[in-house]
Parts: sequence; structure tokens; C-alpha cells
Amino acid sequence: MIHNNKLRISSIDGLRAISILFVLIDHYIYFSGNNFLNPYFSFLINGKNGVDIFFIISGFLITTILVKEHLRDGQISLTTFFLRRAFRILPALYFLLFIYFILSKSNVIHFSMQTLLNSIFLVSQLKGVRWENFHLWSLSVENIFYILLPLFLNRFKNIPYVKIFYSSIILLLILPFIRYYFYTQTNLSTFNIFFRCEGLIFGVLIALITLFVQPKIKFSHISLVFISTVVIIILINFISSFNNSITLNYILKQYSSILYVFVFALLFWCVINLKTGIIYSILNNSILTFIGIISYSLYLWQQLFFSRNDIFHFDNIFFRLISLLLISICSYYFIESPFSRLKTRIK
Repeated sequence: MIHNNKLRISSIDGLRAISILFVLIDHYIYFSGNNFLNPYFSFLINGKNGVDIFFIISGFLITTILVKEHLRDGQISLTTFFLRRAFRILPALYFLLFIYFILSKSNVIHFSMQTLLNSIFLVSQLKGVRWENFHLWSLSVENIFYILLPLFLNRFKNIPYVKIFYSSIILLLILPFIRYYFYTQTNLSTFNIFFRCEGLIFGVLIALITLFVQPKIKFSHISLVFISTVVIIILINFISSFNNSITLNYILKQYSSILYVFVFALLFWCVINLKTGIIYSILNNSILTFIGIISYSLYLWQQLFFSRNDIFHFDNIFFRLISLLLISICSYYFIESPFSRLKTRIK
């Protein structure tokens, strides 16, 4: 039986803020060449972790939306779902690409028409990549997920959700072997859904647990799983250091990477179940919440402000951040928000 949970979870905006801040810090370090973080913080605060948290959030929210509709109506309206996703994602993206086009015609940045088209159709992770559009690989991965999940749920209407749950776990277990095949037998970039889907899958699993089981969270149990996972990751890396097999080392590295994202998924599960406490208060403070709300626009525009192919010719990082914040706020209020209101009218 599905539990009647509210989809709106206030802490998620705070998590989005942390994710985009991880990305911004990582790209600033890349841009400036100045890694001001010590090795321990660099291990935690980086763009990969920020994107993985975004993927966990997306997997959780989209699965929750689709499963509720699937159970209520017996199927998912693909037209409605895809239109709502398009209204959510494309207006702000295409406004950014329009500015790219203007800058390209003004010889400020150098974008071929092919590269622009790859960005429009979100296949830039495959070819036609420049720094200014490189970040769109993650949006492309999410969009593939948005297409595949509703199609799967509609195609296999009568499959119990418990089987979907266990199938997702099996997919995670065989994922390193799938990656090894694509890594050795194809020329695909590693910035594609085969190599970066574990966050989305963990989001699916958390959504299914939340909707159908809703266990009482015991943080002592979560802590035990957390510590056990960290120990397993250390053991895998230890074995890899003494192993000479390239194949085995690659597969072990992939298991370690998946377990690393699993740690973030555990933290996400704990956080969304918090109702009080210091962590809850921090994630729900007005500043983080606001950053989380405009995080999509921040994500879209930040590449222009942290590019080594510099187009601004000023070194003041504070001025860059203020400029990024202002254009992101404008993008949110004048592009994202109006189209989001239109999205809610689609039925």
C-alpha cells in the first residue's frame, strides 16, 4: 500500500544548494588553478559529488511523481509528463543557448552550429563539446532517465514494485561489468548514463521504500550501514593496490564508485526524514533554500563565469559571483518561474 506522503520536502532545496555550491567551488578551482581546499575537503567538496546528489534528488522526485500517477490512473500520461518536463527544463536552457549564439556571432566565444545543435538536443556529452556547454552532459543523462522510466512503467504495468526494487539492485550489481564492456569495446564518453546512473537508481530505490514501506528511520542502523560501506570501500581500494589485473581493478574501482554514491544516498535518506535538529535547521535556512530554488539557473550559467577561455577579462572573483547570481536570479524569475506556472496547467 502506498503511503500518502507530501511530495514537497523542504530540506531538498537545501540539498540542491549544497550540490550547486560543490559544483561552483570545483569549477572555481579549475578556473583559477588555486585549490584552496585541503585534501580531505577536496575529497568531499567537488563537482562529481554535487552532481551525484542532484541525480539522487532527481531519481527520488521523478519516481515518486510517476509511481503515484501510475497507481492512481493505471498508467502514466506520457504527453503530459514530457510536456511538463520540457516546460521545466527547456526555456531556461534555450535562453542560455540563445545568449551563446549571440556571443558566438560577436566572436566572444567560439561555437560551431553543430555544437549549438548538440546542446539544443542535449547530446553534447557525445560530441561537439566545449567548456561552455560541457556541463550539459548531466542534464542529458537526467533527460534519458526522464524518458526511460515512464516508458518502462507503462510497458510493464503489472510488474509488482517489489520486483522493480530488486531489479534495480541487480542492475547496480552488474553495472561495473556493463561499464567495462562499454569502456573497452566502444568509444562512448564516460559522461553518459551507463557510467553515471547509480545516483538516479539510488533515488529510485529510496522513493520506492518511502512510498511502499515507510520504515521508521533508526539512525543507529543507518550509522552501522554507513560505517560498513566505508570499510568495504577501503577494503576494495586495498585489494586493488595489490592486484595486477587491469580488468579486475577496473571492476573493483566501479564497485567502489557505486558504494561511494550509496553513502550519499544514505545521507540523503536520513536528511529527508529529519523534522527537527541542527542539520534540518541549516538546510531550511532562507539563504540555502533560495540558492536551492535558483540552483538550475546557477547550474546553467556558471560555466561562462569559470572558463579559462575567459570572456570577461576581470579577475575579481566576488564580482564574477555577483554577476552569476544576478543573471541566475533573472533567469529564474523571468524564464523559469513563468514557464513553471504554465507547466502546472498541463493536464
